[in-house]
Order: sequence, then C-alpha cells, then structure tokens
Amino acid sequence: MVNTSKIQKPHRNLVITLLHALFSRVYENNAFLYMILNTARDQRIYPMLLTSGSNYYCLFEETKKDTALYLVRIKPTDPFFLWCCDLGLTQDWMVFFTSIEKSLKYLGLYFKNSLLTDDPHNWKRNVHYYDARVLPAYLQTCNFHERKTIFKVIIKFWVPQQDSINSFNITQFNADGSTESLLVDKKISKKFPL
Repeated sequence: MVNTSKIQKPHRNLVITLLHALFSRVYENNAFLYMILNTARDQRIYPMLLTSGSNYYCLFEETKKDTALYLVRIKPTDPFFLWCCDLGLTQDWMVFFTSIEKSLKYLGLYFKNSLLTDDPHNWKRNVHYYDARVLPAYLQTCNFHERKTIFKVIIKFWVPQQDSINSFNITQFNADGSTESLLVDKKISKKFPL
C-alpha cells in the first residue's frame, strides 16, 4: 500500500483514488506504468526528479534539461509519483501510459521517432502528441494508421483533465479509439491548487 501520510489532506483522497484506478488496470495486463513528465510546466519538477531515485529517460536531450520531457517508470510506492499527483494533476504536467516494454531507452526512442512530420521548410519534426494539452484532441482526431503507430507499444494512455472549475477526471484512451472516463472526484476542494 502506498504511504500517503505526507500528502496534504485535501489531496490525499484524490491521489489514492488515482493510484487505485491506474494500478489496478496496469496489473490486469502484466504491464508497467509510465508517465511522460513535462518539466517545463513547473521549475520544481526537474530538481525533484533528479533526487527521486526514479528510473527516467530524457526524451529530448538537445533541449535544456530542466525544461525537457521525461519518461518515468512509476512504482506503486513511488513518493515522486505521489508528489507529482499532489501538485500537478490539474497543471498539465503529465500523461500516464502502460506498456509491456520494460526498457526506458527503447520507449524513449519509440516516442522520439514514432510520428515525424514535415515542417514548412521540409525538415522532419517530431509530433509532440503526448503532451497533456495535446493528446486528448489528437487521439480523437488521428487516423487509423497514426493510431496504430502510437499504440504499437502502448496499451493505454491516461490523461488527467480538469473538465471545469469544479470537476476533475482522468480519461483513458484505448487503441481502438474508444475512451473511458475514470472519474476521480466530481468536485475538487477549493483548497486544491487550480
């Protein structure tokens, strides 16, 4: 069981519910849980990641390390995961996914190279579809070929979303294009940082 005693009280139930929802679905598939973390969203993320002891991989090494995207393997007892959930669920810090692939390097290279497009100058550019602000819209509009490419090594994606000022949800995106709502809490406490 995850130790949530250090999480502030208004956040504890939300984090516990999130953990149960995500990990129960991961274990059904004998898979690993990962998050893609955007350190550019808050200056506190990168230093915490460095000291977390978590296994991580920088997706774009050519960018400044404290503003890069990181692939992080998550464990049920991971304090860093709890910290991220506690502070960043409504801040578009993260996207979660499951994969049977264990190698962070392989997954990192997969994300770097899975979807390339030409920019106006005919240079190959990576489509950053896994950003928390982009993924929901992209998965609902991508074609069959793009979806097949994305879900080649991914079982499911989960995206925390704030539906409105008082409503928070986690949406599950499946390979067949369907979605499922994992309603965490119909109302977020006014103390929850929005």
